[in-house]
Amino acid sequence: MIKATQRYGIMAVFLIAAAAFAAVSAFGAGGGAAIERQATLKSSAETRSQEVCLGDLVEDAWLKGRCAVDHKACCRWSMEGVLSREFKRVELQREIDRFDLGGIAVKITGADAVAVTQTKRELRAAEIQARILDALTAKIKNSNGSVDGSIAVTSLKVPVPIYVPLNNENNWTVAIPETLAERISAKILSASDPTATLGWANATLSRKIPIYVSKVTVRPSDKIRIEDFELKSAEIFAGVSAGANTEAATYFMKDRFPEGVRARVTVRAGTALAAGMVERSPIVQLGDVVTLVLRSDSMKISTKGVAQGPAAVGDMVTVQLQRYSRAFRGKLLEGRQVEVWF
Repeated sequence: MIKATQRYGIMAVFLIAAAAFAAVSAFGAGGGAAIERQATLKSSAETRSQEVCLGDLVEDAWLKGRCAVDHKACCRWSMEGVLSREFKRVELQREIDRFDLGGIAVKITGADAVAVTQTKRELRAAEIQARILDALTAKIKNSNGSVDGSIAVTSLKVPVPIYVPLNNENNWTVAIPETLAERISAKILSASDPTATLGWANATLSRKIPIYVSKVTVRPSDKIRIEDFELKSAEIFAGVSAGANTEAATYFMKDRFPEGVRARVTVRAGTALAAGMVERSPIVQLGDVVTLVLRSDSMKISTKGVAQGPAAVGDMVTVQLQRYSRAFRGKLLEGRQVEVWF
């Protein structure tokens, strides 16, 4: 048999549990309005866009944190096309009462109204793209100030909104990588303080230039002749017909065809001619007679000598003067001349 004291203990536990269940049920039936939280309305506030969020309007750390992660619930007002606008506390409260803040009822106290001013604006993708294109154009200009072929920004993504102050909204610039590729990340900086990063933008580029493409197959050691090549516009970031490594290859563009070179490797028909595919052709060989020109600021002496190895124009080569048992090392010029300066 259960003793009387035991029966009373069991009944007490049951009553406590029932009371707790009733309290929880009452809280749920109240639609989350059982807990009230007061927040003080500011007399003035700033926003960085036309969108206005509750966290910007009140002095309450909890609401600021909640609005930072619950943008949809907290950002329900608009500046409606103006830079300054007043929001009345009564009207704000009416909207706040419809918020779902997980059982928290927010009551606004403080000022009767808050004057909100927009101080920043979000940069548009189109203007960021235009600045990136300007930076790219400046980077690839040749010595004549023009651009070989064309370059374009085909797509742009800004992962996080970038804001600039309205009182100096053009005070920003972009920095692009030293080495260009099909996809780059551009840094958005403050023009007055280049150490201040405002954000990042990811761009996809297209670069087309006229380059020399082989019409025939050229074998190693064959002379590279311009008549064996034709100019074609090619997308260099996507690679060209032979699948060359565009990061390592430097293509010969219009008016820059290499002279006095031979093929270092096989250049197949349809392949773009790159610097790594050619080497200079020696115009003198070991034992060839050359003209040695000895120069100083006030003297010039020319004599004959014998080359001590093969060399192309621009190479350094040693020349032996047999009559004097003396050797000089100089630069090979056109006309089989070797120049030595003192």
